[in-house]
Amino acid sequence: MQMQLNSKTIVNGINKVGRFKSKEKTKPALQFILLNVNTDNLEFIASDNEVYYKHVEPVAEGITKTGSFLIPFKLEDALRKVSGTVSLTLEGTTLKFEAKGIKASIPVAVYNDFPKEPTGEAGPAIQFTKEQLLEIVNQCGYASATSDTRPVLKGLNMSGQNGEFQVVSTDSYRLVKKVRKQAIELPALTIPTKTLKSVLESLEDEVDFAMAPFGTQLIIKTDAQEIFIRLITSTYPDTSKLAVIGDDYIKVKVNTKEITDALETVMLFAEEKSKGKNVLLESKGDQLRISVKGENGEIEHFINAEGEEFTKTAMNAKYLITAVNAHKKSTTDLLFKKGKSEAPVFIMCDDETLVQLILPIRIKQ
Repeated sequence: MQMQLNSKTIVNGINKVGRFKSKEKTKPALQFILLNVNTDNLEFIASDNEVYYKHVEPVAEGITKTGSFLIPFKLEDALRKVSGTVSLTLEGTTLKFEAKGIKASIPVAVYNDFPKEPTGEAGPAIQFTKEQLLEIVNQCGYASATSDTRPVLKGLNMSGQNGEFQVVSTDSYRLVKKVRKQAIELPALTIPTKTLKSVLESLEDEVDFAMAPFGTQLIIKTDAQEIFIRLITSTYPDTSKLAVIGDDYIKVKVNTKEITDALETVMLFAEEKSKGKNVLLESKGDQLRISVKGENGEIEHFINAEGEEFTKTAMNAKYLITAVNAHKKSTTDLLFKKGKSEAPVFIMCDDETLVQLILPIRIKQ
């Protein structure tokens, strides 16, 4: 392998895929970036076994001999310190590096277990922009589980049929469902939430891409990237009966900023439980009372509210703050079931495509 290129071209490729290198010392090959030097492009590949990320940098000239090697850590560091044209020549397991005033020889690691690109047949593709899918992930992903107790709940469940595209996320304490009228045919897939968000954030703004099932993987393709994400193959729980708002629900409308500020203030006095800090919500005429009473003292905070009176309800403050801010609207509707303090509380807005619910905390009435 031999090439003479601007250092920025190589650094850009390293930066694109670098976050997807593995940190596991038991799999040393995955700690490196694989560089395939072709006649008209450079392929930068990183994998942590959950993601296989390939970024292509087109090259018009400067490559005199093709080849492949694992980029040494020292080369990554050196390239970020230099500017202008650099020369790289691979001689056996030694990489010769030259730049203005610099000559270096760097040993290249040799491993035969770097993952191969997944093979198979892609299913029907869906077209998205980065902004569109990232918005869905941000609106729904906060409700995904973070512990390994039930790994399937760490993902977003996506499906498309009968003219609707649906995304569901739940950690068994809260649930979010996003439904858009969109002619998409997609079998139910569970995609790791954290991984999908990281991949989307790595893409250029305004980029269009195709997304499709690919066996046990999800493939995302742009003009410059080909990315495979390992799917969660366990069966996702049936949540269809949970996200249903019956006629026996009471709606209470509040200002989003006011309830957020009130919750953040009141929760300072709340005791830290295993799942967060709990607060008490109750109707007081045309106001909503948010309060805490415990070992840290007691506090109550009133905000304006429109709607009927509901049964006193205890809720996780952090969960509620995240939910009311997920839709980014100035007002929020809280829906409580009449006479039932332990029934799911729905957090809604004028966006009919988004349904959010939180399970209350059991309290003594």
